[in-house]
Amino acid sequence: MKNVIYTCYKKPHDKNLPGFVELHKKLAKEYAEKYNCDYICISDIKEDYKPLSFVVYEAYKHFSESNYDKMLYIDWDILISKNAPNIFEEYKNAPFAAYRWRDSYTNNYINISSIENFISHVYDEKIHSKIEGAPCDEAEAFIYFLKYVCNENVTNNILETYINEECSGGVMLFDKKTMCNFLYSGKWSWSNLYKKLLELNNSISDNNEIKMLQSVEITQSKYIIDYLRIINNINFDYNLNKKWNSSSVLGDMSASDYFFNFNGACADDSKKNILYQKDVACMRFVKNNKLLFFDEEKDFLKYIKNNFDNKRLIEIYAK
Repeated sequence: MKNVIYTCYKKPHDKNLPGFVELHKKLAKEYAEKYNCDYICISDIKEDYKPLSFVVYEAYKHFSESNYDKMLYIDWDILISKNAPNIFEEYKNAPFAAYRWRDSYTNNYINISSIENFISHVYDEKIHSKIEGAPCDEAEAFIYFLKYVCNENVTNNILETYINEECSGGVMLFDKKTMCNFLYSGKWSWSNLYKKLLELNNSISDNNEIKMLQSVEITQSKYIIDYLRIINNINFDYNLNKKWNSSSVLGDMSASDYFFNFNGACADDSKKNILYQKDVACMRFVKNNKLLFFDEEKDFLKYIKNNFDNKRLIEIYAK
């Protein structure tokens, strides 16, 4: 069995990547070496993906055309603990595995009786209090993705499947057969859905449903992930435990977790650059848990000295 770990990102032309990206790559490489698999970081990307979250397709495509048997994809804003066990061994029988968002707020299956019922559910702040409020527009806009991009007759069944099996795309395991099925089988391929979304996002419309879908560009790659899983019957027979996707969205990271996901929830100040805020939030956690990511404290001090300017260092040590 030949396994591979992928990271995929494209550096914005007018911005620097956060300082913790180098730590992400260092930890991912060490993890791969520890468990005898390859690590591939795809960053030399020619395609001008809009938004940049769609670069994940480069990793999916590379794996589908490779000689590897199983892949782990991790977002570039994830740090792997040095104590993390071998995920390929832990989920050796899984053709697909990811973290299911429903598990963050309920253990119960959710029944959807109508589109109105679905919308009511996703805006219910009481239900979603454990994940910093209801998903709001990002969840409702999935309806309009189905309607205007996939040309689907939006049924209760597909919305019920989505709300129960919506996954985090930040940490995902695929075997080769499942990935090829995911990308190329069925009535839609990834590339065709992306092209349709690109056309829609570049259009000007007075339709409020289309406007809502356009307003959540950063989430649209996740719509494609969930939709292709649903129509190609890629089921959640194996759910990743929270330890494999300890998320800043949930706000309950623990030192005993394995993969730490510093996603958009780190950025809660609209006046500050999102990447800057992610940088500071991530490194504050690392500062307080140095030996999860470094062999010795001196290694941590050397790293931050080489990768962070004085402004960031002041904020990192402010709390």
